[in-house]
Amino acid sequence: MVEVKDSKLGRLRVRMWQDLHFSGSATHAMQLILVERILPEESRSKSQPLWLVWVGEKMPPLSEICRQYLRRFAVDHWYRLLKQRLHWTVPQLSTPQQGERWSDLMPILSWELWLARDLVAQHHLPWQKPLSVSGTIILPRLEP
Repeated sequence: MVEVKDSKLGRLRVRMWQDLHFSGSATHAMQLILVERILPEESRSKSQPLWLVWVGEKMPPLSEICRQYLRRFAVDHWYRLLKQRLHWTVPQLSTPQQGERWSDLMPILSWELWLARDLVAQHHLPWQKPLSVSGTIILPRLEP
């Protein structure tokens, strides 16, 4: 068990149970992690405990688990963009090598789109009108 002080969340208690197994998978060990927010007694807000599972070779220290978990949101949204908007999972590739090559290209493609965002932000086709709300340009969503 470890207690961590976070600048945004306050005091956190992190506990871990090691070498647990899913039923039917005795050869794959996992660590069960419980993250609890320690609130002052005068606080009226409630905080739900966060249960996490670590399956892998090298686990980060318990004091880093909360920060690592919070970083996952950016990664999750990036994968969602790749799958939904950039159609990462659409191609029917023949070999595992082609799938790996395609998966290697997707991060490069997303970085190029992110780096080019200023180049395309204000450019509209001749028949398109820019949409604005109180001075902010809103680009229309492009559906596949």
